[in-house]
Amino acid sequence: MSINIVKHTSQSYIEALCEAADEIKLRAEEIIGDVDGQQNITVRINLNPHEVVTIDVFKTFISGWKQFKKEESA
Repeated sequence: MSINIVKHTSQSYIEALCEAADEIKLRAEEIIGDVDGQQNITVRINLNPHEVVTIDVFKTFISGWKQFKKEESA
């Protein structure tokens, strides 16, 4: 279910934030994924009036990490 902030009130933003937090909990394993070689994970919740609330996930990987690990184990 997508959440849309219709009313410009503190309570509607709080409810939207709580719904987004619940969605993050449900997707935690999917969001984290394979951590081998990950440097960081950034999760951003976008709360904008009259728009669907979105969750952005950004991952940063160390370049060459998997190649190095593969060579190291050979």
